[in-house]
Amino acid sequence: MERTELIALDIVKRRGGDPSKLTAGDLTALLTWHRVPKVGELNKEEKLAKWGRIMNSLKPPPSYEKWTHEDEVKLEEAQSDVVEMAHTALGHMVALKKKELLLAAREMSQEEFDQLVAARSEATESRRIGGGGVGAGEHDGGTDDNGSMIIEGERGNANVSIEAMSEGETDAV
Repeated sequence: MERTELIALDIVKRRGGDPSKLTAGDLTALLTWHRVPKVGELNKEEKLAKWGRIMNSLKPPPSYEKWTHEDEVKLEEAQSDVVEMAHTALGHMVALKKKELLLAAREMSQEEFDQLVAARSEATESRRIGGGGVGAGEHDGGTDDNGSMIIEGERGNANVSIEAMSEGETDAV
């Protein structure tokens, strides 16, 4: 926007207050400076009429914040090709569904929980045989006497407490 303002101020300085000296391009720049929507769709007469209304109203152009180096850094970060799954709507949904599952597992009977563990073991085993996917190489080993899940995999075994995970702790305990 800074460039637009510089161009518009130059036009005002060169052309003065006489609207008859303004070209269609000048009017486009001046109206853009005042943030008039769809300026490109207007003909010169329409632009001149809008500019006249702005001048008669003595309305100053909208203010804006100057673009800083920090803004440039934020833009570069936002344009990064790397998008973490946790920063996407899908990532948020997956995290929410995991929390919901953990809360539901706390309310399950032992039989229901065993069925859940068996279904997950079966799904994980079919992924392992099928060649991968999320969690490839790992499968559930069931639960211990305390109701914690025992996860066996290529990286070793871990006991995972449903209570600890439902409170946001995701490391194996």
